[in-house]
Amino acid sequence: GGLLLSSSKALLSGALVEVSFALPGSEPITFKALIRHASEDRGCGVEFVEVLPHHQARLAAYLDRLDAAIRSVG
Repeated sequence: GGLLLSSSKALLSGALVEVSFALPGSEPITFKALIRHASEDRGCGVEFVEVLPHHQARLAAYLDRLDAAIRSVG
């Protein structure tokens, strides 16, 4: 998996970075990611390359709840 993110620093494709963010109501999730695409105006696409299993489970559960909430609205 991966995500699109923005950064105040210039990032280079192919670089290995550590990314950390907090989900609502939880401790931060930290993982290592490989920058696959980088653009100053569009952000960069990163691929998760090292995620602790309990962080992966928390992220998956959050995304499932978010998907269910979106589906219930529309």
